[in-house]
Amino acid sequence: MKKTKALYVGSFDPFTVGHLDIIEKALQTYETVYVGIGCNPNKNTFFSTSERVNIIKDVFKNHPKRNKVKVLSYTGSTIDFAMSLDIHVLIRGIRFDDLAYEETYAKANQLIASTRNYTISNDFIVQNNDFLKCVSSTTVKAICSLVEYEAAYRYVPPTVHHALMGKYLFPTFATLFSSDVPEKNITLAWKKLVSLLKQESFDNLSNIASQINMFNIYLTHNRNAEIERYKKEILASIFLSFIVELFTYKTGNILICSKNKDTELSNYYKTYSKTFARVLNIAEQKFGTLSFNKDAAAEIADEITEDGPYNHCRKLTCDLYDCWLGTNDPKLFNHKIALLKNTYEENYGGEYSLKQYLVATKNQERIYETEFFYNMFEHQARANIFNQLKEMSCIK
Repeated sequence: MKKTKALYVGSFDPFTVGHLDIIEKALQTYETVYVGIGCNPNKNTFFSTSERVNIIKDVFKNHPKRNKVKVLSYTGSTIDFAMSLDIHVLIRGIRFDDLAYEETYAKANQLIASTRNYTISNDFIVQNNDFLKCVSSTTVKAICSLVEYEAAYRYVPPTVHHALMGKYLFPTFATLFSSDVPEKNITLAWKKLVSLLKQESFDNLSNIASQINMFNIYLTHNRNAEIERYKKEILASIFLSFIVELFTYKTGNILICSKNKDTELSNYYKTYSKTFARVLNIAEQKFGTLSFNKDAAAEIADEITEDGPYNHCRKLTCDLYDCWLGTNDPKLFNHKIALLKNTYEENYGGEYSLKQYLVATKNQERIYETEFFYNMFEHQARANIFNQLKEMSCIK
């Protein structure tokens, strides 16, 4: 028979997959696990207390045991917080050489509890998973500060990554505006974009972050004059293309099931290009002057043009969007395929359309048009797509 309830406390700044694993293991023993977010007014945190409460609640929003996890914040003594909830067990996660520290912490809590004639015990949950042993909130923030957003994606639940990117990507977004635009206008624009993309399975803020991450890697290893010249326009295309996708499919401007595939593709790109230009104009009307070349940004986003002054930029933006296909992490690939499947089911006609997309990608002479990403990802991307199609019974 399961014990009634236990309390798991921490700063959770941010909440990681390691924290999630501890809670899921605790739920095997306890009917209810209370997550207590300690609030220390003298300590600077990356996320505010209310943000951390909402972020963790989002993590468990669709969890099968969501009703058994209660997320609360508190100030002051952990023991007083436990007493207010009539909880007598504290959950503590153990990694590497944490045991000595945790035992000291546990003894201190027991001593504090004894001054109140209250009994408290500690349930140490040892982390045996080699990957999860290395996960910490500090590591997540250190990786993000290096603009390694794709690596950070493995360390936190997807909703947490979205929240992190809401903080880390804002400075890049802000560079798209001219100096005379009020900061409050830029902040409002950003909040709207974050809110819109939070609702999306695949084309979301984490996907934008992944592309910007890969773009920075590209710039580090390639000094291309054209790319350097249009760096801001490419960044604008990455951000605004997602809004175009939302606008295009939410308003039903495209007929997905067309008998003539070439006509369908042509109509898609034409609608995409027009919508992109419209989004740029709306952005300027609502949020102030954008400091990049609108024509260049639209041209880079427009995949119809196969030549011209922005051709290499166009190829690069396509490759940035498809970089995830070349990951050598099977777990990450399967996760993103699952997200993409959700998107296709919602907007593009279901799994059949996803199969078509993967088959069409596999049949391309080259998946990646730029030499840099071709050399880095082409072989692995083809292996990933082949295995996925095999699993979907498209090939034998």
